[in-house]
Amino acid sequence: AGDAAALRREAHSAKSMLATFSYAAGQALAFELETQAAAGDLTSAATLTPRVIAAIHQLVAVLRDDFGGSGG
Repeated sequence: AGDAAALRREAHSAKSMLATFSYAAGQALAFELETQAAAGDLTSAATLTPRVIAAIHQLVAVLRDDFGGSGG
């Protein structure tokens, strides 16, 4: 149960960050992950987590392109 609670908190943070940058598709994925974790469904969450991480990486790439950063 502790893992599900931690995952829910992290998914909520990711959802908020993605919303800050108006990345609706990524926000929706993070919301789905948050919902699954809140329900204790770690099996489904395991397949969704890499998709949320990929959405965050996509956002980072767009921000790098838009603002010319080279950070890691």
